[in-house]
Amino acid sequence: MRGYMICTSPRCGSTLLCEMLKATGVAGAPASLFYDQTVREWAAYFGLPADAPDAALFPRVLDAAQKKGSAGGPIFAVRQQRTSFNAVSTAFAAAYPHLTTDLARFEAAFGPMHFIYLTRADKVAQAVSYLRAQETGLWHRATDGSDFERNPPRRAPGYDHAALEALVARFTAFDKAWQTWFQTEGITPHIITYDKLAADALGTLRRTLTALDLDVAMADHVDIPVQKLSDATNADWIARYRRHLT
Repeated sequence: MRGYMICTSPRCGSTLLCEMLKATGVAGAPASLFYDQTVREWAAYFGLPADAPDAALFPRVLDAAQKKGSAGGPIFAVRQQRTSFNAVSTAFAAAYPHLTTDLARFEAAFGPMHFIYLTRADKVAQAVSYLRAQETGLWHRATDGSDFERNPPRRAPGYDHAALEALVARFTAFDKAWQTWFQTEGITPHIITYDKLAADALGTLRRTLTALDLDVAMADHVDIPVQKLSDATNADWIARYRRHLT
């Protein structure tokens, strides 16, 4: 087996990228397999009984992750949000104490690994997108207009400058943390920006398949699965935030 990890943070377009890669049929089934913070929470995600200490539970989690992320094929894929990466690093370090780097541990688990760094330059737009998703509960909409992912709203509606300011700082810190980690691990990732993904999703998919040494022709039958949610309210909040800074 070999694999790849999409290293990102919320509202960078990772759902679009993951769904397209999965649809190729040759790139595994990338998803947030280690989204939560503990081995027991990961076990719950995979429907496993948390009836053992973490050291005994982790191999079961790893086996379930390999099966889900590969969809039965030879390519393992995972989307890793920065929010839970420290927990992932800690768990893998405990499972592979004889190895000294995250890269070595991931490759011990999943085989040779590629890394994709998916980032969004406009942190204000990223923050607004995140806050609006929390407000409306709508995280993704399918291209036919139906809900692709909707949860109950998590905050009161309306513009909130302090919340946006905190999110801008948080997402900026996530980018710096990924960049530091790549440098520390000696990894040169394939870089995808939100803007390029949004402007040319299928072209981005083809370039990504090439970077992963996979058949680029498999992108030819892939449809765009989700649509952009940004609207006039997003534009208004972005403008209000930037006016406040001047």
